[in-house]
Amino acid sequence: MALHLWLGLAAGLYGCAIGLTGSLLVFREELEMLQYPDTTRAVSLASGRKPLPLSRLLAGLRQSLPDLQEKDLASLEMPARPGGVYRLYMGDFYQAGNYRLVALDPVTGQILADRVVVRTPLGFVWLLHIHLLMGAKGLLTNGIGGLVVAGMLLSGFCLWWPATVSMLKTRLSVRCRYGLKRLLYDLHNVLGSYLFLLLLPLALTGAMFAFYTPVQQAVYALTGTPPDPKPPAVTPPAEARRLPIEALVRIAERTVPEARLRGVSYPTAPSEPFIGWKQTPGERGFLPYTSVTVDPYTGHVLRVEQDRTAPAGPRVMRALSSLHFGRWGGLGTKLLYSLTGLMPTGLFLTGLLRYLQRRRGQARSRSRISRSREIPELAPSKHR
Repeated sequence: MALHLWLGLAAGLYGCAIGLTGSLLVFREELEMLQYPDTTRAVSLASGRKPLPLSRLLAGLRQSLPDLQEKDLASLEMPARPGGVYRLYMGDFYQAGNYRLVALDPVTGQILADRVVVRTPLGFVWLLHIHLLMGAKGLLTNGIGGLVVAGMLLSGFCLWWPATVSMLKTRLSVRCRYGLKRLLYDLHNVLGSYLFLLLLPLALTGAMFAFYTPVQQAVYALTGTPPDPKPPAVTPPAEARRLPIEALVRIAERTVPEARLRGVSYPTAPSEPFIGWKQTPGERGFLPYTSVTVDPYTGHVLRVEQDRTAPAGPRVMRALSSLHFGRWGGLGTKLLYSLTGLMPTGLFLTGLLRYLQRRRGQARSRSRISRSREIPELAPSKHR
């Protein structure tokens, strides 16, 4: 009881912040479309004009943003739907002040948006959820917080576990006619029990990202999986130039044609390959992604990796990641995750109110005992 109480008081506000921000981020794409249509939809496509070659778009971007560095172009997010825009996340993710989003119109090359992510409401929520606005230190703090929340949930589950089957119905129901104290007790039990099996994995997988390397090593050891192979090295031919990015994109699109290209990693060093990231449309499983690695000089496909056919270790790690972000389902899954994110706030508030009620009751008891000692005629007597 004491362990659960102090873990709850220590991690309560943290759990509220992470849970509420997570509930919003489940619908991040939909909220971005509502709040910032200029970063998700290109109006110019309605004119029927064809998109410009990617190489021209990036060349125009370099001219418009003189401070742009080569590494800022390493990751390009493709339009999520017809009429969408190209998006680049630039700068250091762990330095919130210079991490920014640039959106490009695919037809005109116009910069539709250039925003520091943390200065937008949704961007603030995103960075708060991932690293508490504290950079790499915040990610570690998040990991420790996730473990504390998991400990709080496990200790609460041990306290909740009914001694008999007949008590199970009582623990899973809320009764309103027995006063506020009983109502808070029932609400606390019910909120913690119905979504416990999802809330606990979310807390543990959230902590996993802060300790990713040791967790990965443990999973690979348990599954007998060798370490991930490094991306194929590219040997640039003498005086050879890279193929245009649009040609590399076409090669990635032709490879595993049933999957849709979601983003590309463009090489920023001579020995780096080009990588396309793809997702099968309508895929709602835990392992929906495929990566296509291409030699940027010759156009030869060097490697194709599908999550579903990867070795056991990578499959487990990618499935855990999909579990945390709710990538395994559709609208129903998003609603379930959003509801689960509200549970830490409900648990904290009901637990805090129960704790304050108990403190007030203890204070009244001490006050009565103190008064009985000060006034002899109020003291209990065995002759009465």
